[in-house]
Amino acid sequence: MPPKGEPFSKAKAKEAKTKEAKAKPKTKRRPRSKTRKGKSISRKRRTSKEFQTRPKTCDCGTHTYTGTEVTPRGFGRCEECIPEHVILVGRDDKLYRNTGTAWVKV
Repeated sequence: MPPKGEPFSKAKAKEAKTKEAKAKPKTKRRPRSKTRKGKSISRKRRTSKEFQTRPKTCDCGTHTYTGTEVTPRGFGRCEECIPEHVILVGRDDKLYRNTGTAWVKV
C-alpha cells in the first residue's frame, strides 16, 4: 500500500502560514517636509539671450542676415542673388542699387 499523504486543505493552510511568515512587514512612510509641501516644480524658462543672434537666411536660402541692416538685405534680399543694377527700397525707406557685391545708396 502506498503511504498516505496529507489532505489538500491542510497543505494549503501550511503554505499560507509560511507565506505570511516570509512576507515583509510594511514600513511607515516618512511624512513630507513642511517646506516642500505646496511647492510645484516649474520648467526652466528661456532667457532673452537664447532668442538673440540667430541668423536668418535670405530668400534664395544660401546667405544669412541679421535683419537689422538698413539696406534691402534687412528684408532678406542679398546682393549676391539679385541681378546687378536693380534698385530696391531699404529698411530706412531709401533706394539702393545693387553692384553685385554691395548695396549702394542712390
